[in-house]
Amino acid sequence: MNYIKQLQEQVKELESKIEQANSATMELYSYCASEKFQGAAGYGGSTYINKQDIFLRLEPIFKALHHD
Repeated sequence: MNYIKQLQEQVKELESKIEQANSATMELYSYCASEKFQGAAGYGGSTYINKQDIFLRLEPIFKALHHD
């Protein structure tokens, strides 16, 4: 029974990581689809996104998916 409880705890932990990654992914998607990038063409066109902003938003996804 102890092994089953250990597996149940691992499942809970992994489900939590998946939820965190999903949440961060949806936040990144919303950011990319925001009004900020729907305006008139400027530097880089109307779809220009600062790559550092993307890297900052990807970090929580990578952290959530990291498994020891």
